[in-house]
Amino acid sequence: MFLGEDRQEVRSLNGVGPVLERALARLGIKNLSDLISHFPKDYQDRRSAEPLSSALKKERINVKISITRKEWIGRGRARTLRVKISDPSGSAFLLCFGRPYLAKVFIAGKHFWVSGKFHLRNGERVSSNFEIEEYQEDAANFGKIIPFYSLTENLTAASLRRIMKQALALITKDLENELPTELSCRYNFPDKAEIIEWIHFPESFEQLRTAKEALRSEERRVGK
Repeated sequence: MFLGEDRQEVRSLNGVGPVLERALARLGIKNLSDLISHFPKDYQDRRSAEPLSSALKKERINVKISITRKEWIGRGRARTLRVKISDPSGSAFLLCFGRPYLAKVFIAGKHFWVSGKFHLRNGERVSSNFEIEEYQEDAANFGKIIPFYSLTENLTAASLRRIMKQALALITKDLENELPTELSCRYNFPDKAEIIEWIHFPESFEQLRTAKEALRSEERRVGK
């Protein structure tokens, strides 16, 4: 089977209900081939953790933290959850705008992975742009290079990565190579299944470069 030939509807994936199906359709994604052809627009390197003390020195940091305390600020509809986090190097605050459900997730003493963009506010390190995952050594979205995709309403980065992994597991085992064997050997390109895996979830940026070059070679052949 070639990429583009699998017509299984996205609703066949676990966790894809009517709301998510409609969100995917807005991106032109109706079947599994559409889904795995929806390539990442960017990647984030989360292979190493950094201390909270470096939060203001970088565009974004990945850090293992513990929950110190939580509180609500503001009133009525403007009421917002504010969570103090800490690690051995210091502390900071997460402002959970539009995410009141995190009050049940952030429990004092629990450890989490946080990837966030921090800024200084009233003398404190603060982030309202962050992703979290409960701490574990083999975390799904930390300790790795993480893909980021174009999204739409009712479709989060985490949910798209989750269903993308399902689709890849179903499709890639049956994908046929589209480049001649001679060309693949000459440039040491992997099989098509690995090319697609490396585009979505590369283990290194070298893998990603190789996968992109293989796809460019396919496009050049088709364009001839």
